Amino acid sequence: MPWSRHSESCRQCTTTRFKHKAKGLCIRCYSLVRQTEVIQHWDLLDRTTLKGYPKNSAMWTQKTLEWTRKHRLQSIKSRLSHYRYREETLRGEVDGHLLACQFDRVAELAGSKACFSRGGSNRFDWDYTPEQKKKLFSILNEIEETSSRRIFIG
Repeated sequence: MPWSRHSESCRQCTTTRFKHKAKGLCIRCYSLVRQTEVIQHWDLLDRTTLKGYPKNSAMWTQKTLEWTRKHRLQSIKSRLSHYRYREETLRGEVDGHLLACQFDRVAELAGSKACFSRGGSNRFDWDYTPEQKKKLFSILNEIEETSSRRIFIG
């Protein structure tokens, strides 16, 4: 069964793990692409276009608007790139270093200062088969995504 009527995967990040929302995009990418469209149309002369723009009146200058727009768009672009990279990684081969870095990210979310990527990547390469590394990475990625959503939302 195809991911959506018109696409085999999200046209932005290439995932099939998240549901289709609209316009060939998954639920994660759709909201970010939609935010991009809104931000690009910000206009100080039309306050109805300023959805998501700071309410602080000191921010209401053209120079500040342009700076805010630029940095918000860069942030969204970075997140979309991260989503695509992560999906490619989940479909590709996982080496010891990549797995160690994923362990580091999950450990950091848990409040640990443990560092697996310093010298630990060889251990993952020696002790685990490619299938085991891929499965471990997938599990750790799911933990990171679930935890990141809770932290971001709450």
